[in-house]
Amino acid sequence: MKTVNHKSNYIRRRDTGQVIWDDKQRTSVVCADHLAAQFSGSSVGELNAEAEESARQQVIAAHWDEYVAALEDRRTELRDISLDALPESIAQAIRCLEPGDAA
Repeated sequence: MKTVNHKSNYIRRRDTGQVIWDDKQRTSVVCADHLAAQFSGSSVGELNAEAEESARQQVIAAHWDEYVAALEDRRTELRDISLDALPESIAQAIRCLEPGDAA
């Protein structure tokens, strides 16, 4: 919980012209992530992005063979989609140039 004192509005007294500040106190409740971010110097978004990247790297390292196979399958799929958008004669010529592929 965080309590902040602030002066929001001022009131000018008609008789003396003196300015009197309207003091207010606001209490806010902050989630643990936002509280930690205030002390770490990082934003919550940065902390979450770092956590996601760390988890991603951990899973990839633990399942490297599966990752490489899935990545290669996806690259092949996207390459085929791109080649299908070309005229057939050009796509066929490109496929013939690739090693290991049968025309």
